Amino acid sequence: MRLLLVLLLLGLVCTSVLARKNRRRNRNRDVIRELKPIDDPEADDDDDDDDDDDDDEESDTNEKAELKNPCDTKCCNRGEMCDVDKDGLAVCLCRQECPMPGDRRLMVCSNKNITFDSECHMDREHCLCRKKLPECRHPRHGKIQLDYYGECKKLSPCPDMEMLDFPGRARDWLYNVMRELANRNDLGEYLKLLEGAQTDPFHVNAVLWKFCELDKTPHDRFVTRREMLFIIRSLKAMEHCLMPFLRSCDKNNDRRISLVEWGTCLGIEKGKISNICLDIHRKAGRRT
Repeated sequence: MRLLLVLLLLGLVCTSVLARKNRRRNRNRDVIRELKPIDDPEADDDDDDDDDDDDDEESDTNEKAELKNPCDTKCCNRGEMCDVDKDGLAVCLCRQECPMPGDRRLMVCSNKNITFDSECHMDREHCLCRKKLPECRHPRHGKIQLDYYGECKKLSPCPDMEMLDFPGRARDWLYNVMRELANRNDLGEYLKLLEGAQTDPFHVNAVLWKFCELDKTPHDRFVTRREMLFIIRSLKAMEHCLMPFLRSCDKNNDRRISLVEWGTCLGIEKGKISNICLDIHRKAGRRT
């Protein structure tokens, strides 16, 4: 049941999509020219055409200048939105409001142990407090960050017996996630790995798949905490052994987990841990 709940939560988070505005438009203009009769066929036809072309180019330039939105090239921080001021300049302002999600499952817990209705509400509060605006609820909220998805709650410690059992549960969970993604045609270039994972009781391919997925920016065959943020935030409230387990995987305490550390931590024999990520990423056309 716990695995099923984890899958449902992960599916819910993965389907959230950030909407982005695209304000550029294309316009087509039809130019109608009236030809006037002239006495000399070699007189000023070319000059008139050149003048018309110049007028058309100037008109097109003016239209493009009017259509260009300064916010198209402006990058704002979280909790902010771009607006155009009275001088026509792009400025970043704190969001005026956030839509109410109407679903308690979309609540988030900050690193200050404060529950917000959604990630949007938390980021807005962060912006208001960082800029010291009157709407800020508390000055310390200027440094809030997302800790995990869901309402804040007291996280119980991980018992020793559960910690010993965690690698097996994690392998089964990774395999079930692979199957679910394959059923939705979202497994992509990793589909062939699922075949091997199905017949292997240790689901080695599922373990290697997840490492390849986490090792994204950059593809350096190491997984950092930043690269693991999504999975941590998604599962932290539901799996109290996750954080101590990940800390135990970093054997040399260099704040990153290598492929060998990842595999052995999940109970895979070293002889079965192979660096398949590079080949898969190359075949998929990814930059490594």
